[in-house]
Amino acid sequence: MTYFSLFPNFGFSQIEIETTDISSENKEVSISVIEDIPLFKECEKFEKEKHMECFNEMIQNHIKSNFNYPILAAKFEIQGTVNIKFIIDKEGKITNIISKGHQLLTDEAERIIRLLPQLKPGKQRGKTVKVMYGLPITFKLQ
Repeated sequence: MTYFSLFPNFGFSQIEIETTDISSENKEVSISVIEDIPLFKECEKFEKEKHMECFNEMIQNHIKSNFNYPILAAKFEIQGTVNIKFIIDKEGKITNIISKGHQLLTDEAERIIRLLPQLKPGKQRGKTVKVMYGLPITFKLQ
C-alpha cells in the first residue's frame, strides 16, 4: 500500500516546503523577499506576520489532499524528489510550471500544482507583481 503524509515521524512519505530565490532579470519577485506575498483566501484573515506560515500550510494541505501516487511509478517502485517551481502571476493565477525529476513523478507534481486555486496576487511597493515559488515534493513508497 502507498501512503502520503506530512508526518515523517510515522514512516510515511513527506513533503518539504522551501522558497527559492530567482534573478531579478526575470522580473519576478521571490516569495522570500516580497513585501506582500500572494495569499489564499483563508490566509487573508491573519496578520501579515502569519501570512507566510499560512501560505505554506495551505500549499501542504493542497498537496496532501490532491496527491495520488502514479500507478506506473508504484508498479516499478519509482521514488524520488521532484523540484518544482512556478509563478503566481499578477492576477494570482499559477503559470510557468517547471519541474525536475522522473517524468512519472513530475507529471503528478505538475498536476497537483495546476489544481491550486487562484490566489490574491503578491505586491511589491504597492503594485501587483509576478512571484516565483518553488518546493521539492518527495515521492516515497512504503
